[in-house]
Amino acid sequence: MRWFTGWRLPLRVARRDAARARGRSLLVVVMIALPVLAVTAAVVAQRTSDVSTVESLDRHLGAAQARVRVESLTGGPTTCPVVQNADA
Repeated sequence: MRWFTGWRLPLRVARRDAARARGRSLLVVVMIALPVLAVTAAVVAQRTSDVSTVESLDRHLGAAQARVRVESLTGGPTTCPVVQNADA
């Protein structure tokens, strides 16, 4: 026996009802899909907004290994101390 033997008649009635009232069926689908889409978008936006420093390094650096920033000192060419920021 197939698992959907008991579902054959209800599915046939539902299909005929949906075909008869297409506007109402579309409205029901939209009323179900929009809240699901809104909640999914909100959860994805919330989860991706909090990015740790380790995850954001490749976005800041790209393919480079490090970022070098040269700041000129007044008084001519001298050696500058190398300073590493807190974000590694």
